[in-house]
Amino acid sequence: MPCRWFPYEVLSISGAPFTEDSAWNFVADKLSEGHPFEEVSLKVPHGKRGYVLKIEIGSDRPLLYVKLQIGMGTVIGRSFHYTDHCGDEEIE
Repeated sequence: MPCRWFPYEVLSISGAPFTEDSAWNFVADKLSEGHPFEEVSLKVPHGKRGYVLKIEIGSDRPLLYVKLQIGMGTVIGRSFHYTDHCGDEEIE
């Protein structure tokens, strides 16, 4: 299935790149804080549900685009990148 999980290419609020662990912690914190998310229908696998968060991580940077999928009792990270990556939502 498509995956664009690139935490090392995204700068955190502190200005340092995310790590795998810090990316997951950041997403968990945002969800715990009640950050809004949108339910979407995935293209692959067709018809499955995904959840998209668009998060501001600095006024001088594009929004962070995060897509998650729930599968087999676990959360699957599908996307973690800036919204200005070419074709973000279309290929995922």
